[in-house]
Amino acid sequence: MARCDFKYCPDCGAQLDSLRPSDETTCSVVAPNLFDINSVAMDSPRLASIKVADIRTHHAPHMEEAPWLAIPMHAARERLKGYISKEEQSNTVADITASFGRVLDDCGMLFYGQTEREAQDAALASLSNANCAADPPTKDSTEAKK
Repeated sequence: MARCDFKYCPDCGAQLDSLRPSDETTCSVVAPNLFDINSVAMDSPRLASIKVADIRTHHAPHMEEAPWLAIPMHAARERLKGYISKEEQSNTVADITASFGRVLDDCGMLFYGQTEREAQDAALASLSNANCAADPPTKDSTEAKK
């Protein structure tokens, strides 16, 4: 279907870039209220779960086996409570893996997949199954082992 490139409606002469679906018009080019936007603006249950867990992803195209990485950031920050100082950045996947990648990997907080969805689903499954039941290592317990 071709895209309409009219600046003005050929039926009613209204300026098309200023019309919104809610505008009252008799124009056949702009059909008002085709659907209720609020009914499609909701997140799917899966996306809502991803947002609640704050699952962030990173794509590494140079990795052939599993190029997608997913980290549930809320759970990861909780696991790293004794490690992260207030000055340290832990807002992005890059920040948290650069500083604490090995600890997160040891805790089972890094999830890989062939696709972004696969990595996210692995993270969601882990959170719902285990709910991070194991006690996270603390800075004091790791220093005591040295």
